[in-house]
Amino acid sequence: IVIGTIKRIYDLYIQNGINLNLVRYFVIDDSEVVFNGHNPGYLLRIADSLPKCQVVLNCHDITPKIKSFIDEVEIPFVTLKLGV
Repeated sequence: IVIGTIKRIYDLYIQNGINLNLVRYFVIDDSEVVFNGHNPGYLLRIADSLPKCQVVLNCHDITPKIKSFIDEVEIPFVTLKLGV
């Protein structure tokens, strides 16, 4: 399990500190915050290096930045609405 900011995970990846070939699930929590506050380039570089795995985006609304990310990395996309 690797937990961190996108920038920190990217830095670990570049320095060969983590092996992305073992990743089974790639979870991005609070996607709105991640895409509004950080350069999505880091996230795209990490996503391009992932093996075939399940990608989970947790967000309240799908913003244009999130939609662009989904289109660029060609994630099979399913929307789940939870709660009321």
